Amino acid sequence: MGAAALVRNQLERWTFHRATNAGLEQQPGESTAEYVARVWTAEDHFHPEWFSTEGLSDPLAEPEGEVREPSIDHKHVVISNGSEICPALLYELLSEVMHGRALLEAVSWDSNGMLQSEEWPDGMSVAVGVIVDAITLCLRELRAAVASLAERTGRDAAVEALRRSLDTFSEASRESESHEEAPNVQPAAPQVATPPLLTLMPLLPNEGLNPEVRQSVARLGAVYSAVMSGQRPAGRLFRDDELTTYTFAWHRARSIRAANAALDTEKRILGDQFNIDSLTGRATRWVLLTESVSLLGRWHQRPEASAAATLIGTALRSAYWLWLEDDDRAMSVLRCVLEQASRLRTWRIKPAKAAVLESRVETTPRDWLEAAGWKRLAALNRALGELAHTKSTSRWTGARELLAKFQMDVEDDKAIYTARGASIDFVAQLVAQELCAEMEEISPTISEKLCEVFLHVDLEPRQQAQTVEEQLDHIWNHRGVDLGISDFVKLPELWPQSTATSSALQPS
Repeated sequence: MGAAALVRNQLERWTFHRATNAGLEQQPGESTAEYVARVWTAEDHFHPEWFSTEGLSDPLAEPEGEVREPSIDHKHVVISNGSEICPALLYELLSEVMHGRALLEAVSWDSNGMLQSEEWPDGMSVAVGVIVDAITLCLRELRAAVASLAERTGRDAAVEALRRSLDTFSEASRESESHEEAPNVQPAAPQVATPPLLTLMPLLPNEGLNPEVRQSVARLGAVYSAVMSGQRPAGRLFRDDELTTYTFAWHRARSIRAANAALDTEKRILGDQFNIDSLTGRATRWVLLTESVSLLGRWHQRPEASAAATLIGTALRSAYWLWLEDDDRAMSVLRCVLEQASRLRTWRIKPAKAAVLESRVETTPRDWLEAAGWKRLAALNRALGELAHTKSTSRWTGARELLAKFQMDVEDDKAIYTARGASIDFVAQLVAQELCAEMEEISPTISEKLCEVFLHVDLEPRQQAQTVEEQLDHIWNHRGVDLGISDFVKLPELWPQSTATSSALQPS
C-alpha cells in the first residue's frame, strides 16, 4: 500500500507538470482517468520531440481486467523496450488498489503471506509491474524536463546522454571490471540495483537509527559523495546499477540525519515529556495490530470484509513506516485505513447497506464512513483526502493545521508537531476496537485474549470506548474549518530563453 500511494502521488505530480506545460486543465464533469489520458496524449510545450506521436501508440483493443481504459481517444506511451504504457489505466489501477478493489492477491501476500514466507503469487508480479510502469512514466517526464533545461543552458553532453534513453539505465561498460576494488566498497550484482537490507530498516531507535546501522549506511553513502566529487573510490567507473545502490544509501543517510535532528527538536520542545522509548512502544503496537488484522483477513468468510481487513494489515504498517520518514504521504495511506475500517464495520453492522455500496462504482470513502456510523469523522476524512492527492488546488498546509486541531489536551504551539502521529494512533484505536468486535463473532476466546494483549500495549479498545466517543465529537466540531488557499502558486519565468533554443521550449 505504501508503494501504491507513493507512486500514485508521483504520477499525479508529473501529470500535473505535463499538463502545465501543455496548457491543460481538468474540465468540469471530466473523470480523472479521462483527464490523465488527455494530458499524456497531448503534446507538451517544453519539448515536443520527446513526447511526440512517434513515441505514442493507440490504445490496446482489449484491455485486461475489470479496470478499463477511458473510452475517449487517447494514446499509449511506448518505452524503450517496445512495451506500451497507458497512464490512465495505471492511475485507475493504483486507485482501485488503494480502495481495496484490485490486485487483492498481491495485497493479501503483502499483508500476511510475506510474513509466513509464502512464495509470490502471480498477482504480485502484476502489482509490481504496475508500480514499475508508473515509475517509468515519472522517470521519463523527469528526464525530459532535465534535458530541456540542459538544452536551454547549452549543456550539450547532458542533452545527448538523456536523449539515448528516457526510461532505462545507460549501457553497461565492462572494460574496467578487472580493476581492484577499493576498501569498504561492495559491488552490486550485475545489472540490478539491490539496496542492502540495512538501508531499508524503519527509522526506529533499535533499527534504522541504531548507531552501527547509521555508520554502515553513511559509509555506503560516502561512496556516492566521492563519485560526485570526481573521485573513483573503486578504482574504476561504476555501472548505473551499482551507482543507484550507493545513491540510495546516500539518500537514506540523509533521512537518518534528518530523523535524528527531528528527535532533537522534539526533545527540545517537549522537555521532560520527551521519551524516545515511546517510538519502540508504538512499533510494538502496530506490529501486533497489523498482524492481528491480517489474520482476520485470512479467517473472515465474507470476501469483501476479508479484503478490507487484509488491506488494513498492509496499509497501517505502511502509514506508520512513512510517518517515521516524516512523510505527509503517510496520511494518504491512513485514509485507506480509515476507509477500509469503515467498510469492515459496515459489513458487520449493516450488511445490506454494505452490499449496496459495494455494487456502486461511485462509492466514496465518505459513503463508508456514514454507513459505519462515523459521520463525525468527515473532517478527518477531508484532511486526509487533501494530503492524498497532488493537484493545482491542493491545500496541504491547511490540512496539516486541521489535523493539529483534532488533538485534545495538547498545547497549540506543540500540536502541529504531533498531528500526524496522533491521527495514526486514533485510527489505529478505531481499528483495534473493530477488530475485537469482528473476532468476537469468529471466536469469543480469541477476541478476549486479543483485547488483553492490546491492553498491555495501551490500545485498550474496550476500556477507551468513551474516549473514542469524545474524540469523534471533537473532530465533528471542526467540520466547518476552512483549509485556506492552494499550496501551489505561479512563479515568474526563471529560465530565460537561450538564443540557441527553439521557441517550442518556452514554458506555457
